Amino acid sequence: MSRDAPATRGSSDRGEASRREGAAGALYVEGSNWGVRATRIKSGYKRASRRLEPKYDGRMTSGNRYSRSSSLKNHSLGLVVGSIVALWFVLYVRGDPSTHRGAFYGNALADWLGSLMIVITTKYFYELGSAESRQPHPRTRTHFIRFVIDHSLTIVLVVTGAAWVALYSALDSQGKAGQVVGNIVSEWTQLFGLVIMTKYLREIGSKESK
Repeated sequence: MSRDAPATRGSSDRGEASRREGAAGALYVEGSNWGVRATRIKSGYKRASRRLEPKYDGRMTSGNRYSRSSSLKNHSLGLVVGSIVALWFVLYVRGDPSTHRGAFYGNALADWLGSLMIVITTKYFYELGSAESRQPHPRTRTHFIRFVIDHSLTIVLVVTGAAWVALYSALDSQGKAGQVVGNIVSEWTQLFGLVIMTKYLREIGSKESK
């Protein structure tokens, strides 16, 4: 009986090793099957994605339409105000300034031109500390360049206002062009004063004040 015991233990160890090898083989085969399935799923997803991708055929896509509409929306204020200025200009040119209607067209043209001026200039120029202006970008520059940038809005209003004054001085103040240019000079003076006053003065509760 003692001789048979080692043989029995050896055969059981070999049987256990065989079962382990079989189990490992089964796990390997199952893992391989899952890998094949995952690869097939991934390949199918890529094919489906390629089929769903939009193809450019030379026509405008929805993305281009969205980009164009977004660009128009971003500049809608300037475009609308500019269109209104053009309308008043046409009406004033065709109207008679000696009538109430013609005089109104001239005043409206000057007022809306001032509005267009403030919309465009406050987009590109600055006045340090003014509520009518965005604040300058904090970038390191020379003192002269820094001064010009910090007060560029006032500089532009002064230069363009001086040009309007020179033009008004050369025109007949009672003429058709002289009347509207005189109104524009008044509008420019108002804009300049508003930029400067909102820099130093305050009004509690007003959006035009700091």
